[in-house]
Amino acid sequence: MNLHEKTDRLLRSYVLGELSADERRTVQDRYCEDDDFYEQLLVVEDELLDEYVARRLSPTEQTALERNFLTTPARRERLRFAESLAEVAGLSRLEPATQAPKPAEGKRWSWAALVHWLFEPGGWMVPATATGTLLLVAGSLTWLWLQNQSLHRQLGEMQAENLHLKKQQTELKKETDDAKSRADQLAQSLSAPPVHPAEQKPVKPEANAPRLTTLLSLVLVPALNRSEAKGQEFSIPAGIQTIELKFTLRNREALPPYEVEVQTAEGIPVWRKAQLTPGKNGGAVLVCRIPREKLPVGDYVATVAGTPRSIDTEEDYVFRVVK
Repeated sequence: MNLHEKTDRLLRSYVLGELSADERRTVQDRYCEDDDFYEQLLVVEDELLDEYVARRLSPTEQTALERNFLTTPARRERLRFAESLAEVAGLSRLEPATQAPKPAEGKRWSWAALVHWLFEPGGWMVPATATGTLLLVAGSLTWLWLQNQSLHRQLGEMQAENLHLKKQQTELKKETDDAKSRADQLAQSLSAPPVHPAEQKPVKPEANAPRLTTLLSLVLVPALNRSEAKGQEFSIPAGIQTIELKFTLRNREALPPYEVEVQTAEGIPVWRKAQLTPGKNGGAVLVCRIPREKLPVGDYVATVAGTPRSIDTEEDYVFRVVK
């Protein structure tokens, strides 16, 4: 098995949700930085959609594709297009007896190959009228061009957002380290032996002396699905009384006001708040505060639901609080 085939198998497992959380994160980081890898991912997605339409997936793979991939309106639209194209080419799931010839071993169907098959001598489209043929080709090429532009735009946005999140995580780590250092200093001062009042010397307060913070901000990004066992990890220093959750909003179909509900990984409700609106930074971040005692060590799922509330306007954020 060559490197290309190994990469195809890895991406196929990624789309079907068969990878661990760490493996999924590795794939996501790579396709955000490597355009060729992202193009290969799109090809694997198209192949799985074609196999789904032609009923060539096993029952387990079919269920996995529906549960882990066909979860957004855009992906379901790609499925409907694949079904329409399969019906035109005689590959409909409802008519399995009229499937197109399978490609040779190691060869893939591309859009150009499929159009060539439709129009070659003896192909399906030869008897069609010239007007119908031109309309089909023009419509298909227009849709493909629009999809390509949309996917490249989404990739650019994801790369920019990935860099922004890495910067935020670096700043958050620095704030956390500073807070931990101040908490350690406070603990040492409290454990020192008391000084007799006569021995104490008056100390002038420093104008720029650091203040012990009791607020910790956590930046959360949406999970691809709830099956991610781990999610983001956060360590909450001692002395923190309030946790500020910053949800990065990606679902453009959801409208304010928003509702946030935090549950344990077992589905036990922990905290809920409604009528929330994003900040003034373009509406891309939703901020809410939760008492520290609500989040002991453990795994959590926070669901952000927009208006109107439905499965298409909900986003899940998986995270873990560690010691």
